[in-house]
Amino acid sequence: MEQLLLRNFRNYKEQSILWHPQINLITGLNGQGKSNLIEACCYFSLASSYRDSSDGDLIRWQEPYFFLAAKVQGRDPFSCEETPLEMSVGYTREKRKLWKINGKALKKTSQVLGYFQTVIFSPEDLSLVKAGPAIRRKFLNRELLQLDGAFYPAYSAYRQSVEQRNKYLKQSYGQVDEAMLTVWDEEIARYGSVILLKRQQLIEEMLPYARKIHQMLSGGKEQLTVRYEAALYHQKELNDAVWQQIGTMRQEQKPEEAQLAFLQEQLKLALEKNRREDLYKGTTGIGPHRDDVSIAINGISARQFGSQGQQRTAALALKLAEIDLFHAKSGQYPVLLLDDVASELDEKRCKELLELVGEKTQTLITDTKINSFSRYGKTIVIERGTVTA
Repeated sequence: MEQLLLRNFRNYKEQSILWHPQINLITGLNGQGKSNLIEACCYFSLASSYRDSSDGDLIRWQEPYFFLAAKVQGRDPFSCEETPLEMSVGYTREKRKLWKINGKALKKTSQVLGYFQTVIFSPEDLSLVKAGPAIRRKFLNRELLQLDGAFYPAYSAYRQSVEQRNKYLKQSYGQVDEAMLTVWDEEIARYGSVILLKRQQLIEEMLPYARKIHQMLSGGKEQLTVRYEAALYHQKELNDAVWQQIGTMRQEQKPEEAQLAFLQEQLKLALEKNRREDLYKGTTGIGPHRDDVSIAINGISARQFGSQGQQRTAALALKLAEIDLFHAKSGQYPVLLLDDVASELDEKRCKELLELVGEKTQTLITDTKINSFSRYGKTIVIERGTVTA
């Protein structure tokens, strides 16, 4: 990213920033707007807030809209060629949004995905191993939104289908139209199978990079294992059998369409089997929105038995693996956004982080004080939504 313009975004009235091509340290006291800059940069890659805030929450107090513009070195998601881009987005309190790339308006927000890629690393991500399943699902979804054009339509349609099914379950009071539920089950199975397969493939592609980084961080003493755990059935052996069958289909070089058809049928059967429990609880209890990722060190669960240091090292390895995976799949390194991570890591891990990132990618770091990162690039001081130095 070469330049960023913010207008009425969070606590910024209007601010333009030129970025250093390598290290950018964004510093200032708490509550001044450091993380808001990271959020603005990330918005161009995810088309939404990484903090899960609504677009309306991003508009400055008592202003009618927000506007962001950036000059980036992006990529054409169709040709995969690296190219300079001018990206902009505006959003009004009337919920009107307009994206433009090189002056051309986009019809759908989803069309912006893939042009500019970031890896966001926040204190929440340091809890990737020890926290609940939601943060691990979010981790996978963020990557896939930027890497795979087929993921967003399936992900969006799946969420809508689950929400509608849950609403119907809650309003039915145990008296449901079986045919209506079957329609929702088919929709959830159709789109959910795409999510299942894409997440599983992502983990398989990412794991070699994560293992290599983890061995470096652990001095070669530990081996990282990451496994996708789909919540299709309550019995682990039944879930294992599903993925064993997918593995067999891959070995036999069955096309992806066949794998999706198999997963779709399995998900549909699982929904039918769980229907009585769903009716009782008023919610959809199985599917990709309930899935998890198991992370082990030397074959032992890192979440249950790993030390805090081991958990953070594993989280760091997984996040840094994103950088190499993005490069392998797109030919371009993403921008690394480190939001208040330096304050959460000890000096040793900060040094290791910097060495691993090296000159691969542009990095934006927020911290409340000037630290060792400052000597490698540019320091930007923020005070009440304004760059003061």
